[in-house]
Amino acid sequence: MEKFLKKEKGVVNPLLMKDLPIPQRLILTEILKKHLKRGHPKHSAIEKDLAKRWAGYWGERALANYVKELPQEKYLIFHDLGLQLNGIYFQIETLLISQNFILIIEAKNISGTLYFDNVFNQLIKINPNGTEESFEDPRVQCQ
Repeated sequence: MEKFLKKEKGVVNPLLMKDLPIPQRLILTEILKKHLKRGHPKHSAIEKDLAKRWAGYWGERALANYVKELPQEKYLIFHDLGLQLNGIYFQIETLLISQNFILIIEAKNISGTLYFDNVFNQLIKINPNGTEESFEDPRVQCQ
């Protein structure tokens, strides 16, 4: 791990560390909403999408606040890591590397009753009013 670290004024800082940025898609959706008239047929769908994106981002920020408390001399922590394998591009929300293990963390900020549907590889959210929403299974995302 030492070759990945550098000393700077007595403090060990990992090289190539990436802070958690506001996702570009979130920024672009905010811009779209700002320029869309309230009566537009897609306005409510964009507001709903934006609310989900902000909730996701704040969930990732909350996780990042916990992860940054780990001892920097023992862990490398990467956020929003874009990679390519065999021509397929993918993103890892948080990657934690130590001398003993590598941990991929996929954070979700979802309220309600949740259950995993192993048949259709979905995460199902049951709202207090009984309605259901489905999401991609985060376990599949990590695989």
